Amino acid sequence: MKRFLIYHLPPLLYAAAILTLSSMRHIPDPGIEIPGLDKFAHFLEYALFAILTFRSFSNIGQTESPSKAALFSLLFLICFA
Repeated sequence: MKRFLIYHLPPLLYAAAILTLSSMRHIPDPGIEIPGLDKFAHFLEYALFAILTFRSFSNIGQTESPSKAALFSLLFLICFA
């Protein structure tokens, strides 16, 4: 249970937050006029999600290889997107 709370719950909660915020029609704009800021924020949002997902897939089994975890993370994130 501790392993689930540390490694697997954070990406699940993050995914729920992404879905919840994406479904909102009117999210307040921060009022900052920097060109491309929304793209950079989107990149950071999904970069953090990728890190959390990779960390989760890396800790599923005892002998999970990094390349296998990266592949599963990539496939999951493509399906999520």
